[in-house]
Amino acid sequence: MLGMMDTVLNLGLNDEVVGRLASKSGERFANDSYKRFLGMVVDVVTRGEQYNNFFLETKGENFPSDPCFGTKQQLQLAIKAVFDSWDSPRANKFRNIK
Repeated sequence: MLGMMDTVLNLGLNDEVVGRLASKSGERFANDSYKRFLGMVVDVVTRGEQYNNFFLETKGENFPSDPCFGTKQQLQLAIKAVFDSWDSPRANKFRNIK
């Protein structure tokens, strides 16, 4: 959708999943994927705040990483953040240029 600039890749990763991914695809790939995911969460979902501090302070809980329910929570947060990006200064400027 024109102007929705943000995305979150590697959704669903957590410590347990990264361990299994490392055993199948290599430790470096798994760790890089997890770092990329956490970086996108910090950038897109929390808008640059430290993700663990953000969740502890605003939600009273750690970042969602439970293998069963954490992925659903991550998805809900990512969807909200992407739709919120519609009205970001960067997206507005992009639409004005286009």
